[in-house]
Amino acid sequence: MVRAEELENYFRIPADNRDLNYGKYFSEGEEKVSRWRIHSHNTFRLDMEGTKKLLMKLPVIRKDILEEDCSDIYEP
Repeated sequence: MVRAEELENYFRIPADNRDLNYGKYFSEGEEKVSRWRIHSHNTFRLDMEGTKKLLMKLPVIRKDILEEDCSDIYEP
């Protein structure tokens, strides 16, 4: 809020009038773009048990549920 203007009861934040030049990403950018997309034909849906099994691989979940010592987990 560096550019914000403090008024009596509120802050006024000016509009961002920068140029949104997306042309370079569509006409000047690299041609090599990942064509791999995630959709229902190349993925699978997890049921409840599959979701639990996947979540239990996360150290933060294991710490909360199994009370394991995960001292290497970063928690802000």
